[in-house]
Amino acid sequence: MSDKLPTNWATCQLNDIATITGGGTPKSSIEENFCEDEGTPWLTPADLSGYKQKFISRGARNLTSQGYSSCSAKIMPAGTVLFSSRAPIGYVAIATDEISTNQGFKSSIPATGIDSHFLYYQLKHLKSIAEERATGSTFKELSGKATAALPVRVCPTAEQELIAEKLDQLLAQVDSIQARLNNLPAILKRFRQSVLSAAVARHKAKARPLGELVKIDVGHAFKSKEFTTSGIPLLRGQNIEPGKLRWKETKYYPNDKAAEFSHLLIKEGDIILAMDRPIVSTGLKLAKAALDDLPCLLVQRVARFKDFQGLLPAYLYLLLSDVGFSNYIQPNQTGSDIPHISGKQILSYQISAPALSEQAEIVRRVEQYFALADNLENALKQARQRVDKLTQSILAKAFRGELVPQNPDDEPAEQLLARIAQARKDAEALEKAAKKAARSKKKA
Repeated sequence: MSDKLPTNWATCQLNDIATITGGGTPKSSIEENFCEDEGTPWLTPADLSGYKQKFISRGARNLTSQGYSSCSAKIMPAGTVLFSSRAPIGYVAIATDEISTNQGFKSSIPATGIDSHFLYYQLKHLKSIAEERATGSTFKELSGKATAALPVRVCPTAEQELIAEKLDQLLAQVDSIQARLNNLPAILKRFRQSVLSAAVARHKAKARPLGELVKIDVGHAFKSKEFTTSGIPLLRGQNIEPGKLRWKETKYYPNDKAAEFSHLLIKEGDIILAMDRPIVSTGLKLAKAALDDLPCLLVQRVARFKDFQGLLPAYLYLLLSDVGFSNYIQPNQTGSDIPHISGKQILSYQISAPALSEQAEIVRRVEQYFALADNLENALKQARQRVDKLTQSILAKAFRGELVPQNPDDEPAEQLLARIAQARKDAEALEKAAKKAARSKKKA
């Protein structure tokens, strides 16, 4: 944070402008420590997971008076800026009412003259620094001391309010852009599916069982005791994702024994379908083998299509990728523990195959539209990356003093900090005098 600041700004530590407050948790095994409707609102970092609002009034549970008095949780006033210090670090929200937290927070009660909204955005900006300063082996945690020492930038109170208002406006626009971008993958998915559906429904060829046009290989039932840590990868259902193969949790077969199963070696472009759990939430476990996937051996309950007659492999891939095939498979699966489909059921699927020349033209056009979708997807990815950086870019600009104009008539931040320090000193002196008076009264 070495940028040159406007003359009426100042730098300091977080504890110079706020009182840092931790939290606590009563014994969770005692039900009487918690309640839902009354008591003291109590927050944990989990309550802020996925939470997008600036303000919060309570978490999933409240503390009863018994629960509150049995732990180190503290009631903090409305306007407190809550900042999660572990699991994870950097959730931020402003309390709308009195609230308490568990020990996963190091919250800031702003001093007079420090705007809660300004501090809220500054802590968002400081998230990366907070993460760097966290310690711990099992999980990272930002200590109270490290929180207090976070470097902050302060400007006059009136300018703080202007900055917070401007950030509200700008970041709302960023959120709106992100929401629109987040809708696009679903639109592209529907576009691809509509292209497929239109492609396979265009012609009027008579429907026939798939088995009249193609056959399938089903792999060998390799024994787990034969698996090795190196050798030729075994292509199992677990290695198939919609549209590609993934080589995680890979099992291998010894090279010196693989010659016996050379007929099960996968070739580039082979169409592979998982027969166990063929459908997952992301789609059908159907893929084409790429050169990078080779060599690998076909395993039991994985189907490979072969011996094409009057059917282009690329056209078959389109037919199987269409939602119609998934809709056919879904009700035909058997087995409660491991849903699966048989080779006979796959080959019974009714398809219409036009002349090979028309199949080739359909494949060409689908690939053309899919290439367009791929380009849009790449552009979307880049746009998301730019927008993701935009928030931090705007926050950085704000805390360099570049977001709103300065008013030379405003009280400089140095004077504001001096007033906060003096007020704190006066409060500490009064507290000390009150304790002394209490002790004297007790002795009398």
